[in-house]
Amino acid sequence: MKKNITEEEYAQSDGLEDTKKRKLVVPGEIIVSGEDYLPGEGARREGDNILASRFGLAEESGRVVKVIAITGAFIPRRNNVVLGRVTNITFNGWIIDIDSASSGFLSLEESPRFINKSEMDQFLAIGDVVAAKIWSVNSRGIDLTFKGKGLGKLEEGFIFRISPNRVPRVIGREGSMISLIKEKTG
Repeated sequence: MKKNITEEEYAQSDGLEDTKKRKLVVPGEIIVSGEDYLPGEGARREGDNILASRFGLAEESGRVVKVIAITGAFIPRRNNVVLGRVTNITFNGWIIDIDSASSGFLSLEESPRFINKSEMDQFLAIGDVVAAKIWSVNSRGIDLTFKGKGLGKLEEGFIFRISPNRVPRVIGREGSMISLIKEKTG
């Protein structure tokens, strides 16, 4: 039998008990007024008001007000681990599609072992799927690295496309959903 739960019970079950009620906002809408509040991600200050910078759910967490995007593109940040597909091989690295506005670039120097420039396709070929860490994001593009635990070419498994705003939901509270997925899929 299904049990209907209130929004408050839902927030508590999701580990959000320290936050206030979320409300839907559009860009330019005033979320809160007063000098007591600080703008977080997706919000900005104009005079005494905190305004939404994007469409989403406004959330007050203590003094910080942020807007959680409902839809939108992936915004790459330093140290994010991303999955990507090799789309091109250049003379000094690989171009990797990470499903962002810009492609990622994995330099030959960022690989974990020495690779001869004439045999780069032996290490990573076009179409290979990799797990890489974002080293830097700048105007030229996104630099990737393989230096880190669990990073490199992915040999087997499944890839599911998940909307960027759903990733926290897939991870779950303290990684509970990831643990469940690993347990059920082996």
